[in-house]
Amino acid sequence: CLFFIDLETYYLPDAMTFSLLLLGFIGSSFGILKLSMSEAVTGAIFGYALPYVINYIYSIWRRCNGIGGGDLKLMAAFGAWFGVAAVLPILVIASFLALLCIGIFMVFGKKTVGLNHVIPFGPYLILAVAVLYLDLYLFRLFSI
Repeated sequence: CLFFIDLETYYLPDAMTFSLLLLGFIGSSFGILKLSMSEAVTGAIFGYALPYVINYIYSIWRRCNGIGGGDLKLMAAFGAWFGVAAVLPILVIASFLALLCIGIFMVFGKKTVGLNHVIPFGPYLILAVAVLYLDLYLFRLFSI
């Protein structure tokens, strides 16, 4: 749902991102996830803090925000679900996917994209999680 909401409205509702964060904490506290509660909290803090710092540096340089608040909250939720170790790969994969899609749009003339053009980053974050964990699942499936 968050994928399509952000894609269409450029907005990630707090009720959904905070619910996802809370489910990550609940899952870790009841042993459903492989993370301890402290790992989930640390992952959520790092998941929020890393893109926040990146955005802060960008906002000093460009005088505008580069990452929306909903994206920060979504990354906090992903940090709670998958831990600190997953935060940077998710951001890198999402950035690569976003640049790839923007490049394709520019080549085929579907959209004009510039430095001041806003894109929804949430769908790329969600795709990055899917790519990362599908890859890990397939690696585990085919390894001996």
